[in-house]
Amino acid sequence: MGIFAERLKVEIGGYDRNSITVPLGGQDTTLYAKPLTGADLDALMKRHPKFAEAPTLSATVDLLIAKCETEQGDKVFDMEDKPFLLRVDLAKINRIRAALFPDQQSEITDEAIKEEMGN
Repeated sequence: MGIFAERLKVEIGGYDRNSITVPLGGQDTTLYAKPLTGADLDALMKRHPKFAEAPTLSATVDLLIAKCETEQGDKVFDMEDKPFLLRVDLAKINRIRAALFPDQQSEITDEAIKEEMGN
């Protein structure tokens, strides 16, 4: 590994996770997520090619499934949760995504939802 990569590895190891506290099941729950990486985007864009320009609800839910974790680093969601997450209030999904991934500015739009639904 090159010297720049070694230094970057040390810096990345020190990244703080973003978090958001949301009411879930009648109690406040804090979700955590590490910043998005190129590998994360590559994986998402294989399933959702337009994710970077127009994220769909399905792509955003896949992102949350992949990245959300507990304070201890355990996964919060798995793929079995996807059908349920697709039915969660869109404003809540956008608020969670925005808090956990503030550098990703795109929100789910009506156009992206219509395209995803085939309308």
